[in-house]
Amino acid sequence: MAFPTPPATPLFGSFPKRYWNPEISLLNEPTVAECSYPFDPNCLPVPYLAGNESNSSPAGFGGNPDENWAEAAVICPVTSSTTSTTTTTTSTTTATQATESPLETGDPAWNDVECYNGGEKTEHVRMESAANSFCDSISKSSLKKKLKKTGKYPFDYNGGFGTVIITVSLEILYDTCEFIYDEALCKKYLSVPTDSCDCSGINDKHGGKVINDCYEWRIDPQLSA
Repeated sequence: MAFPTPPATPLFGSFPKRYWNPEISLLNEPTVAECSYPFDPNCLPVPYLAGNESNSSPAGFGGNPDENWAEAAVICPVTSSTTSTTTTTTSTTTATQATESPLETGDPAWNDVECYNGGEKTEHVRMESAANSFCDSISKSSLKKKLKKTGKYPFDYNGGFGTVIITVSLEILYDTCEFIYDEALCKKYLSVPTDSCDCSGINDKHGGKVINDCYEWRIDPQLSA
Protein backbone atom coordinates (compact mmCIF):
# COMPACT_ATOMS: atom_id res chain seq x y z
CA MET A 1 0.00 0.00 0.00
CA ALA A 2 1.44 3.38 -1.04
CA PHE A 3 1.96 6.26 1.45
CA PRO A 4 -0.79 8.93 0.97
CA THR A 5 0.17 11.93 -1.00
CA PRO A 6 0.34 15.07 1.13
CA PRO A 7 -1.90 17.98 0.22
CA ALA A 8 -0.40 20.59 -2.02
CA THR A 9 -1.42 23.48 0.29
CA PRO A 10 0.23 23.56 3.79
CA LEU A 11 -2.13 23.41 6.75
CA PHE A 12 -2.28 26.32 9.24
CA GLY A 13 -3.76 26.46 12.75
CA SER A 14 -3.51 27.94 16.30
CA PHE A 15 -3.82 26.95 20.04
CA PRO A 16 -7.32 27.02 21.55
CA LYS A 17 -8.30 30.26 23.26
CA ARG A 18 -7.64 30.39 27.01
CA TYR A 19 -10.59 30.08 29.34
CA TRP A 20 -9.18 32.90 31.57
CA ASN A 21 -6.20 35.16 31.63
CA PRO A 22 -4.54 36.15 34.92
CA GLU A 23 -3.82 39.86 35.36
CA ILE A 24 -2.87 42.25 38.12
CA SER A 25 -5.66 44.73 38.66
CA LEU A 26 -7.69 46.36 41.43
CA LEU A 27 -8.07 44.50 44.68
CA ASN A 28 -11.71 43.65 43.93
CA GLU A 29 -10.72 42.01 40.67
CA PRO A 30 -10.72 39.15 39.98
CA THR A 31 -13.40 37.83 42.26
CA VAL A 32 -11.29 34.94 43.45
CA ALA A 33 -9.48 35.22 46.78
CA GLU A 34 -6.10 36.83 46.76
CA CYS A 35 -3.06 34.60 46.34
CA SER A 36 -5.24 31.94 44.75
CA TYR A 37 -2.91 31.86 41.81
CA PRO A 38 0.88 31.83 41.80
CA PHE A 39 1.59 34.78 39.56
CA ASP A 40 1.05 37.76 41.85
CA PRO A 41 4.48 39.04 43.06
CA ASN A 42 2.74 40.97 45.87
CA CYS A 43 1.55 37.76 47.53
CA LEU A 44 3.71 36.04 50.11
CA PRO A 45 2.26 32.60 50.61
CA VAL A 46 2.67 30.39 53.65
CA PRO A 47 5.02 30.05 55.49
CA TYR A 48 5.94 33.72 55.12
CA LEU A 49 2.60 34.96 56.49
CA ALA A 50 0.25 33.12 58.79
CA GLY A 51 -3.27 32.51 57.59
CA ASN A 52 -2.35 32.33 53.90
CA GLU A 53 -3.05 36.05 53.46
CA SER A 54 -1.50 38.61 51.12
CA ASN A 55 0.71 41.40 52.32
CA SER A 56 -1.43 43.80 50.32
CA SER A 57 -4.71 43.04 52.09
CA PRO A 58 -6.36 46.29 53.31
CA ALA A 59 -8.73 44.24 55.49
CA GLY A 60 -5.91 43.43 57.84
CA PHE A 61 -4.46 40.18 59.05
CA GLY A 62 -6.88 37.25 58.62
CA GLY A 63 -9.61 39.54 57.17
CA ASN A 64 -10.09 41.24 60.54
CA PRO A 65 -10.02 45.03 60.08
CA ASP A 66 -9.12 45.42 63.76
CA GLU A 67 -5.80 43.69 63.22
CA ASN A 68 -2.79 45.06 61.42
CA TRP A 69 -1.01 42.40 59.41
CA ALA A 70 2.37 44.01 59.87
CA GLU A 71 2.00 43.88 63.64
CA ALA A 72 0.69 40.33 63.51
CA ALA A 73 3.67 39.30 61.43
CA VAL A 74 6.10 40.42 64.12
CA ILE A 75 7.83 37.37 65.45
CA CYS A 76 7.75 37.14 69.22
CA PRO A 77 11.02 36.31 70.90
CA VAL A 78 11.48 32.67 71.62
CA THR A 79 10.84 31.91 75.24
CA SER A 80 14.01 30.51 76.69
CA SER A 81 14.10 28.47 79.83
CA THR A 82 16.84 29.21 82.30
CA THR A 83 17.94 26.53 84.65
CA SER A 84 19.11 27.88 87.95
CA THR A 85 21.38 25.68 89.97
CA THR A 86 21.51 26.31 93.66
CA THR A 87 24.55 25.02 95.47
CA THR A 88 23.88 24.07 99.04
CA THR A 89 26.90 24.02 101.28
CA THR A 90 26.58 21.63 104.17
CA SER A 91 28.81 22.43 107.05
CA THR A 92 29.62 19.67 109.46
CA THR A 93 30.35 20.76 112.94
CA THR A 94 32.69 18.41 114.68
CA ALA A 95 32.40 18.44 118.40
CA THR A 96 35.67 19.52 119.89
CA GLN A 97 36.88 16.96 122.31
CA ALA A 98 37.83 18.32 125.65
CA THR A 99 41.56 18.26 126.06
CA GLU A 100 42.69 16.79 129.33
CA SER A 101 44.92 18.91 131.48
CA PRO A 102 48.45 17.60 131.62
CA LEU A 103 49.06 15.37 134.61
CA GLU A 104 51.46 16.36 137.33
CA THR A 105 54.63 14.55 138.30
CA GLY A 106 55.91 14.24 141.84
CA ASP A 107 58.19 16.96 143.08
CA PRO A 108 61.18 15.53 145.01
CA ALA A 109 61.37 18.82 146.91
CA TRP A 110 58.28 17.61 148.77
CA ASN A 111 59.79 14.26 149.67
CA ASP A 112 59.09 13.13 153.23
CA VAL A 113 60.86 9.99 154.51
CA GLU A 114 59.28 7.68 157.05
CA CYS A 115 61.69 5.09 158.47
CA TYR A 116 60.28 1.92 160.05
CA ASN A 117 63.19 1.57 162.46
CA GLY A 118 61.88 -1.78 163.62
CA GLY A 119 60.46 -5.08 162.53
CA GLU A 120 62.36 -7.36 160.18
CA LYS A 121 65.70 -6.26 158.83
CA THR A 122 67.95 -7.38 156.01
CA GLU A 123 71.15 -6.61 154.16
CA HIS A 124 71.60 -3.57 151.93
CA VAL A 125 72.38 -5.69 148.86
CA ARG A 126 69.03 -7.49 149.13
CA MET A 127 67.13 -4.21 149.46
CA GLU A 128 68.93 -2.91 146.39
CA SER A 129 68.23 -6.12 144.41
CA ALA A 130 64.51 -5.99 145.25
CA ALA A 131 64.32 -2.31 144.21
CA ASN A 132 66.00 -3.07 140.86
CA SER A 133 63.62 -5.97 140.17
CA PHE A 134 60.58 -3.83 140.95
CA CYS A 135 61.72 -0.95 138.71
CA ASP A 136 62.21 -3.41 135.86
CA SER A 137 58.72 -4.89 136.37
CA ILE A 138 56.90 -1.54 135.95
CA SER A 139 58.92 -0.31 132.96
CA LYS A 140 56.09 -0.95 130.48
CA SER A 141 53.17 -0.07 132.75
CA SER A 142 50.87 2.94 132.50
CA LEU A 143 51.62 4.78 135.70
CA LYS A 144 49.01 7.50 135.75
CA LYS A 145 46.05 8.50 137.89
CA LYS A 146 45.28 6.81 141.15
CA LEU A 147 46.77 3.29 141.25
CA LYS A 148 49.16 1.04 143.14
CA LYS A 149 51.83 -1.34 141.82
CA THR A 150 53.27 -3.92 144.22
CA GLY A 151 55.97 -6.59 143.93
CA LYS A 152 57.18 -9.21 146.43
CA TYR A 153 60.73 -10.55 146.19
CA PRO A 154 61.78 -13.52 148.37
CA PHE A 155 65.35 -14.25 149.43
CA ASP A 156 66.43 -17.59 150.85
CA TYR A 157 68.67 -16.35 153.59
CA ASN A 158 68.52 -13.46 155.91
CA GLY A 159 71.70 -13.11 157.90
CA GLY A 160 72.00 -16.88 157.73
CA PHE A 161 68.61 -17.60 159.38
CA GLY A 162 65.15 -17.99 157.79
CA THR A 163 63.73 -16.40 154.65
CA VAL A 164 62.95 -12.76 153.95
CA ILE A 165 60.40 -11.35 151.52
CA ILE A 166 60.92 -7.72 150.52
CA THR A 167 57.71 -5.96 149.50
CA VAL A 168 58.20 -3.00 147.13
CA SER A 169 55.40 -0.72 145.94
CA LEU A 170 54.58 2.51 144.12
CA GLU A 171 51.25 4.23 144.75
CA ILE A 172 50.02 7.14 142.60
CA LEU A 173 48.09 9.14 145.19
CA TYR A 174 45.83 11.31 142.97
CA ASP A 175 44.06 11.17 139.60
CA THR A 176 45.92 14.31 138.57
CA CYS A 177 49.33 12.62 138.86
CA GLU A 178 51.50 10.30 136.80
CA PHE A 179 54.96 8.79 136.98
CA ILE A 180 56.77 9.06 133.66
CA TYR A 181 58.93 5.97 133.81
CA ASP A 182 62.59 6.57 134.33
CA GLU A 183 64.69 3.63 135.60
CA ALA A 184 67.27 5.77 137.36
CA LEU A 185 64.61 7.90 139.06
CA CYS A 186 62.70 4.78 140.17
CA LYS A 187 65.83 3.36 141.80
CA LYS A 188 66.64 6.73 143.35
CA TYR A 189 63.26 6.94 145.10
CA LEU A 190 63.58 3.40 146.49
CA SER A 191 67.14 3.96 147.68
CA VAL A 192 66.05 6.74 150.05
CA PRO A 193 64.45 4.49 152.76
CA THR A 194 67.46 2.19 152.51
CA ASP A 195 70.23 4.80 152.62
CA SER A 196 68.53 7.46 154.77
CA CYS A 197 67.30 5.11 157.47
CA ASP A 198 69.30 2.86 159.80
CA CYS A 199 72.41 4.90 159.18
CA SER A 200 74.53 3.12 161.81
CA GLY A 201 75.78 0.66 159.20
CA ILE A 202 75.43 -0.66 155.66
CA ASN A 203 73.19 -3.54 156.71
CA ASP A 204 70.39 -4.17 159.19
CA LYS A 205 67.92 -2.26 157.02
CA HIS A 206 64.31 -2.12 158.17
CA GLY A 207 63.05 -0.14 155.17
CA GLY A 208 60.49 2.63 155.09
CA LYS A 209 58.62 4.85 152.65
CA VAL A 210 58.96 8.14 150.76
CA ILE A 211 55.91 10.40 150.20
CA ASN A 212 55.59 13.59 148.16
CA ASP A 213 52.77 15.49 146.40
CA CYS A 214 52.04 12.60 143.98
CA TYR A 215 53.74 9.35 145.02
CA GLU A 216 54.26 6.95 147.89
CA TRP A 217 57.25 4.63 147.42
CA ARG A 218 57.64 1.77 149.91
CA ILE A 219 60.24 -0.92 150.52
CA ASP A 220 59.70 -3.27 153.47
CA PRO A 221 61.49 -6.55 154.41
CA GLN A 222 59.28 -9.13 156.14
CA LEU A 223 60.34 -12.37 157.69
CA SER A 224 58.75 -15.47 156.22
CA ALA A 225 58.76 -18.80 158.03
